[in-house]
Amino acid sequence: DMARRRCALGTRVSDTFPRTMANHDGEARAVDRYTLSDLPGMKFYQYVYSTLPVVFTLPFPANEDENESSEAVSEDQQKRWNQLRRNLRNASFDHRSHRELCMTEEGCSMKYADVCYSESCRKAGHISPGFLAPVFEFPGPLPKTYFMGPGVFTGFEGHKFGAANHIDSLCQGQVSIQYEGTKKWTLWSPSGWEVPEIQDHFASASNTTMITAHTRFETILRAGEVLFFAPGWLHETEILEGSSLSATYSFSNPPVGGGLAKDHHANSPYGYDNCAQGPDGWTAANGLWRKIIEDFDLSPDTPGGALFIERGVPRRATINKKRKKKKRKSRAKKKSRSSSASVKSAQDE
Repeated sequence: DMARRRCALGTRVSDTFPRTMANHDGEARAVDRYTLSDLPGMKFYQYVYSTLPVVFTLPFPANEDENESSEAVSEDQQKRWNQLRRNLRNASFDHRSHRELCMTEEGCSMKYADVCYSESCRKAGHISPGFLAPVFEFPGPLPKTYFMGPGVFTGFEGHKFGAANHIDSLCQGQVSIQYEGTKKWTLWSPSGWEVPEIQDHFASASNTTMITAHTRFETILRAGEVLFFAPGWLHETEILEGSSLSATYSFSNPPVGGGLAKDHHANSPYGYDNCAQGPDGWTAANGLWRKIIEDFDLSPDTPGGALFIERGVPRRATINKKRKKKKRKSRAKKKSRSSSASVKSAQDE
């Protein structure tokens, strides 16, 4: 529909859409990978800012009966991870049973994986941003985030989900957590706009190297790994072995695409103009984040958490100190006025 409207307005399709469709020709780029502890919030924001996909690994064993993991985790964290997997497994099992879908891999003739958006699946997979800390920990001045969803995806070896190189009609960024099994992700950069490469600072689209539309990326997600991908990115998935259980969450903050060219959304043939509009749209949200980052001189190396450190002093403590000083001055002025009034009254008498 958007492409038709552009044609009606006289906009040449070749100006907004690549001449070739997204395909598997040539060598794909690998998606960047990090451990959970090596991807703090502001560094993760670099990827959200540019919309490049990124994978990070959670410090949990692949199987419930394993005790070893690459990083130290608390007993409570391990219990939470295992409980999430059990809850999602049960909710998706009930969903497939209700829809009379394949319950086991043997004899299953389905070609596509199943997705569950029911209330029971959303409750079973609910997580808070703290579950993915420090990736979703940002300095105090920046808006907090929350997760929406999830959609729960289940299937067996060889199953795919959705049409080849499709897009999700969402305005928010998404993270897909692989709870069980192995899944191959193929992603293509958006049609209609270029994507900036990751820099060591928050560069604008006018002064950095750009990735052309339909550049292909590939990665394999195993249990305990998480993929971030942005709106407009075409993608397809395939389960490589055994059964697969994953959940995809959209998130409110950070806003995507702060490093893209101004009004880039107007060049998309898929109707992303609506995502940029309104007080919570891409334009306003990225403007707010840009202002806070500039005002507080934030960088990809700035640590996350509740306090923002400025000149070695927690900014919140600095603000409180200034407020107390202002209150003391105000009380002193009132006391001075009161004393002056009393003296004058005494003189008049």
